[in-house]
Amino acid sequence: MMPPMSVLETEHVCVIGVDPGRVKTGIAVVDYSNVVLWKGVIPSETVSFQLEQLYSDFSPRAIVIGNGTGTKECRASLLNINLNCEIETVPESHTSEEARRRVIANEIPTGFRRLIPRSLRFPLQAYDDEVAVILAERKLKEIRHSDL
Repeated sequence: MMPPMSVLETEHVCVIGVDPGRVKTGIAVVDYSNVVLWKGVIPSETVSFQLEQLYSDFSPRAIVIGNGTGTKECRASLLNINLNCEIETVPESHTSEEARRRVIANEIPTGFRRLIPRSLRFPLQAYDDEVAVILAERKLKEIRHSDL
């Protein structure tokens, strides 16, 4: 068990969450305080390049990859780059539903969408990056719990 981290150490702890897919992949960088430092939806064939760039920019403590569609291909693409951190495959259970709820809750509907009840709305754009945020937040919760 690792000793508890000081306040200064926690300022620099972050996790990269990855929600891989066949065509597009959501990626997010989340810090110890659950602040999203970066997120985006990118073409799946560019995942290794993007993760290498984010790794050099943020020096994450871990990279968590959802265990759904595209996981094997995503992990295989990471073998070619030097990432000196924990790389973990994690369950994606109910992350898409939670991400959808978050996106819709934060959306300000305009036009006819104002008339549609929130429970029947659908996001206007891909929200794979929000799934990646949730995966990273789950890992950070685990890290905070282990640091107690």
